[in-house]
Amino acid sequence: MNTHPAPEEAANWTRMARQYARVSSPLRPGTEDVALFRKAVHGHEARVLLLGVTPALAGLGDDLLAVEAIPDVIAALWPGDSPDRHAIVGDWRALPCPDQSRSAIVGDGVLSAVDADPTALLREFLRVLEPGGVIAIRCFCAPDRPEPLEAIVADAMAGQVPDMNVLKWRLFMHLAGNDPVFRVPVSAVLELFKRLFPDRTGFLEQTGWQTSDFDFVDLYRGSASALRFLPEDRLRAVFADTGAKLTVLRPQGYPLADLSPVFVLHKSEENE
Repeated sequence: MNTHPAPEEAANWTRMARQYARVSSPLRPGTEDVALFRKAVHGHEARVLLLGVTPALAGLGDDLLAVEAIPDVIAALWPGDSPDRHAIVGDWRALPCPDQSRSAIVGDGVLSAVDADPTALLREFLRVLEPGGVIAIRCFCAPDRPEPLEAIVADAMAGQVPDMNVLKWRLFMHLAGNDPVFRVPVSAVLELFKRLFPDRTGFLEQTGWQTSDFDFVDLYRGSASALRFLPEDRLRAVFADTGAKLTVLRPQGYPLADLSPVFVLHKSEENE
């Protein structure tokens, strides 16, 4: 989470962080995603800035600084400070870092978690990045055409959806694809789930899932948080607006991997 949220919103992000150990791909980076991040930052590991406190990315740099806005999220997720890594409280919109002070910047899903102008955010990240450095961000992209709800329901009830993490992400993507600015209040996903699957007992009998799986959508009750899922072509335009060179790395091997690419910006060697 990038901003300093209201107490109730911070509490919601903290609840999500405390469930992180139970989260599966695509919501959390897997082994292949981490390999793509390592490929992206190869040769730029000296001073890495991590946006958030994603545990799987905490070992990427020789000197890694993690910036997260909510102290309780740091407490819930951060694997601990050490001589080569530490976490601080800060706002991604105004990073507590000098100009051109980091050799690489990495983040997982940060542009979805940010309810702010992504172009302005990328320019702030570039301010902190040294000439010749790289930014690697795994992005969650809305599909070009929203998936029909009937297909999502049919797959879930036929056992074709592996877990609630994947199911709710497909609902997020459906809602994002039908919103003019691709913004989804997280509470809307809970309401849609309740409408599509009103019989929770029957749902569990059909899928074989556990009652605790509902925790992944019930935590959105009363939340003011919202996520954004720009389509890939829109994200490409946003990254292109920075003037930096863009490459895209594509993971495989998990549900919705095709909608979870790693965007890599290469800052010019010239002192900007």
